[in-house]
Amino acid sequence: MPKPQKSRIRAYLRSPSTRLAATIGVLMYLSYAAGLEAWSNPILIAVTALIGIALPAYSRLSNRI
Repeated sequence: MPKPQKSRIRAYLRSPSTRLAATIGVLMYLSYAAGLEAWSNPILIAVTALIGIALPAYSRLSNRI
């Protein structure tokens, strides 16, 4: 991977919005898994991971509208 691409990825991972989205994803997983007692549910894991990954992009997109 070229160096500029690595720095863009690092900047994305260090941004406050990405960290907040990851925290929200983890909190969602913990709350739903505890409430449903479904700690190893792969769908729950996938959905909360997708939300944690996609939330910063969705937030930036919705601010443009």
